[in-house]
Amino acid sequence: MQKSLISELLKRPIAVHPIVIKTFGSAKLGILWSQFYYWMDRGKNKDGWIYKTRTDVFDETGLSRREQETARELGKKLGVMDSEPRGMPRRVHFRVNLEKSFELIEEYIKNNVVKVADQTPNNESSVESDKPGKIIADLIFGFKDVNPNYKTLFARNPQRKAIERMMEENGEERLRKIIAFLPRSNSKKFWPTITTPVELENKMGALVAKIQQLKDEKEKNNIGIAL
Repeated sequence: MQKSLISELLKRPIAVHPIVIKTFGSAKLGILWSQFYYWMDRGKNKDGWIYKTRTDVFDETGLSRREQETARELGKKLGVMDSEPRGMPRRVHFRVNLEKSFELIEEYIKNNVVKVADQTPNNESSVESDKPGKIIADLIFGFKDVNPNYKTLFARNPQRKAIERMMEENGEERLRKIIAFLPRSNSKKFWPTITTPVELENKMGALVAKIQQLKDEKEKNNIGIAL
């Protein structure tokens, strides 16, 4: 019975990618950041803020109070973790800063790609596996011109999944061109208004139809999207 219980517990480990620990230079911050990242799109707040007591974090990660404080202090210093009092009664909520986090991860990969490639094949594969996440974040960043709250999109799993599906269907290059065209299409009368990846996925057919209509009207050179 005891072995069965332990076996079940071990099936629910914390997912921490080595690139996060390497980038932040701290295993404890990597664990805390990854756990908060997990909860960002599973909490009650749509903007990614979550509330966790020290006991909650200890139960979920095993990090002691001192280890949590040290990790949060480093996270704040690096700019990858935010905290502020929210709600009534006022309680400290937390959120990972995805834009800054992805920026640091990208920088780490660029600065260490040669060193990593010279090591084992597994490490080289690890760098390759980080590329899809970077591309997705970069594509989401493309919505900044049509969505003033675009930063909240990084934390929303449905938005990231929508990017993944559209990239698989359309290819990265074509999807980039479509996203870059959104500021212009949103300004056109009777065209679909699109400000998020999910909206783009849902309205892709209507948008492509409008673009095709313009192409038929010999305005292709003004569009710059290869369909």
